Amino acid sequence: MDYTDPRRLSIELNPSKTITLTERDREDARRLLALLSEHDGEVAGSALPAALFQSIHAERERLREKARQILALRRKRNKRFSSAMFSEPAWEMLLALYASDGAGRLTVSGLALQSGSSKATALRWIDYLEQQGLIARDAHPTDQRVAFAKLTEQGKEALEGYLSDVTELGD
Repeated sequence: MDYTDPRRLSIELNPSKTITLTERDREDARRLLALLSEHDGEVAGSALPAALFQSIHAERERLREKARQILALRRKRNKRFSSAMFSEPAWEMLLALYASDGAGRLTVSGLALQSGSSKATALRWIDYLEQQGLIARDAHPTDQRVAFAKLTEQGKEALEGYLSDVTELGD
């Protein structure tokens, strides 16, 4: 093992392969091992998958709440200062999509409204976010004028990584 950088841990599996873990990777591994050790005596396939699912679900809900808090703070800021000073339509849309995950779908028009920018500006950003693979659009089943926006797995992972980093600072 190499401990040269206190934030990284390198494990040599064999002379040709090394895995470098960040401090966050190590923390995730510790949490997983703690969950697994809680259920050592239980039969495989019983409560362990349920416990892991509940833990993951709880963590995602905590991160969604953090996204909601960030959005609320940004809206409070916009009441005191001109929103033009802090205009970030793409960031507003990503946070809104993440915060609303599972609580209904957002239409592209609704997402544009959430961003606080003009519809034309919002649509340009939606196109950009889609090109970056962070969001996707789904057609409405009966109304061709309406499309729904959703985060892709890549978008969720990116936001969860960011929100986890932010929560480490604030928690």
